[in-house]
Amino acid sequence: MGARRRTGLLGAIVAAALWAAVPAAAAFLASVAATAAFSAYTVPAPANVRCAGLGLLSGAIVWDAVTPPAGATVSYDVTRPDARVVNTSATSYTLPAISLIGAYRVQTRLSAGGWRSTAVTVTVTNVAGIYICG
Repeated sequence: MGARRRTGLLGAIVAAALWAAVPAAAAFLASVAATAAFSAYTVPAPANVRCAGLGLLSGAIVWDAVTPPAGATVSYDVTRPDARVVNTSATSYTLPAISLIGAYRVQTRLSAGGWRSTAVTVTVTNVAGIYICG
């Protein structure tokens, strides 16, 4: 068989295969919906951040739980005045017995990707060994 004849035969086979694939491709494309829209998710900050159980060298910072998106979990980062970050899955943080007065920041952290919310700040002071929250 000559080179021209093989090329022509090969072209005919490829054309026939493509022609047979057109209905399948059309059915697939009809079932797929493409959009140019994207949606953004903002990690919610903890709400109702406040102090509880304040007393002589004792107390806690508490907040309302954040509902995670489907398939994810949340935890909370508490940044202390000394810049140490404590991660907890609870909705509270027990203040240390040794007075660390200053601003505490609480953020929600998503398990997927480690995305965090904006911080909510609560200021803790200590007067004569008693924590005061503001």
